[in-house]
Amino acid sequence: MKKFASRAIPRSAIGFFLLAILSTVLIYSCRKDHSSNATLSATDLKIAEAKSWYQHVYPITANNNPAIRNNALNTTELNQLISPDWQYGIAYTRFNREVIELPADPSVNFGSALMDKEKNKLLSNKAYSKSSFILLKSDKGYDAYVMTLVADSDYINKHPRKT
Repeated sequence: MKKFASRAIPRSAIGFFLLAILSTVLIYSCRKDHSSNATLSATDLKIAEAKSWYQHVYPITANNNPAIRNNALNTTELNQLISPDWQYGIAYTRFNREVIELPADPSVNFGSALMDKEKNKLLSNKAYSKSSFILLKSDKGYDAYVMTLVADSDYINKHPRKT
């Protein structure tokens, strides 16, 4: 049987190899991550400005706390029941006014339905409604609105993906 002669690796080679790995790790850890420092787009800046205004004008109160939001049905302020989902906002200009449109936060079960009061019958399903916040820029800040679209069952049966 042949025996393989083992050669000892010189300590200077091991030291050089470890120094090279340590240097590489140190250099890459000190580099700036340019992707995380990317500048915000103009749309993101507009939405951030609107969010700052909205949170100042409509501060979070006890009724707007998600833990007790379900007990807030006696409030008359709609903004205390639902809030915008800032992550999915879009900004555009319409009729020479800056508009920011934001969907309602999906964590809140909020919907609207049409009802025939004479027959005491619902004409639509709450699940077929969709609410969005509309913020229109003005001289004083913004004007805030909630837009709700309600689809009837005939529409939904023909176009179920439109909700």
